[in-house]
Amino acid sequence: MKQTITTGRELYNLQIAGDINKGAIKQIEDGVLAGLATDVTLDDYNWVNRLTKGLLINGSLIIVDRTIAEGDVLFIEEVDETIIAYQLISDEGASFLKVWERGERTFVTSYPAPPSCGSLKLVKDHVEKSTELAKPIDLESQDVIFIENGRGILVGAEATLLRLSELMGLLSSSISQKALRWFVTSYTADIHQLNTVQGSVGPYGTIPDGASFQHMYDSAYTNDVFTEVNSLMPAFKDAVSNFVITPGESGISRFVGLQPYINLVTHTQRIVKNVLEQQGITIEWRNVVFEALRLEIASSSETPI
Repeated sequence: MKQTITTGRELYNLQIAGDINKGAIKQIEDGVLAGLATDVTLDDYNWVNRLTKGLLINGSLIIVDRTIAEGDVLFIEEVDETIIAYQLISDEGASFLKVWERGERTFVTSYPAPPSCGSLKLVKDHVEKSTELAKPIDLESQDVIFIENGRGILVGAEATLLRLSELMGLLSSSISQKALRWFVTSYTADIHQLNTVQGSVGPYGTIPDGASFQHMYDSAYTNDVFTEVNSLMPAFKDAVSNFVITPGESGISRFVGLQPYINLVTHTQRIVKNVLEQQGITIEWRNVVFEALRLEIASSSETPI
């Protein structure tokens, strides 16, 4: 059974005109990395970059010896003193499920892919009924870190993003495909004008004398598409905690509007710092822009004596 889009990686990889899905990730990624106040080596910086991107795109991660394990972490649960992670692996059209169990030692067991990943119960029921694809792998000698962080920031905006993808595709097709560029709107031209406009490549059926033709990208149809795009884009940005700068906005209004973005940036920074500390690397964050905005608000709210 074909898996429906449930992961941030699939949504990030969608080919959408304007790359709004990738731009949403980049805006937050830039905010996270801009706050790095510690001078680190190039290798460490690249690791911070990869980790940040993974947290934003994939959400939950499994890290083995400073490498992000390939695949989409669907669920993480704690059973007694064991943490169990369920990870879906897709490889050239074939899928299977990895179950990671971390207690005193860490074991990884592979199973056939579940028919549905809609809930933890469905996945667990599938595992109980399935036969292992191979013997469990013991990772006792390796450093394994589980990070529970949802499924990536794009998943919460999935419906809006998919609709925007459809609309962008309609706009791209209507402008780029010659067959969709022209349509009859009124009665000011005849069949000979049509043949002339289209390079006499006919044949065409009979149309009323005086018919005129409009470009699709100048039409009311395309305007309707743009209207829907413009109405959905703010909802998408809100869902992924992006921000939009409004000219003339007060400091307090800007701070309130930026709060979801600030929260997501600092949340991601805390996770990155914690992971690096477990690997023996100490870093600090200093979000200068956020601090400046707070000072601006504090200054503007002071009451003169």
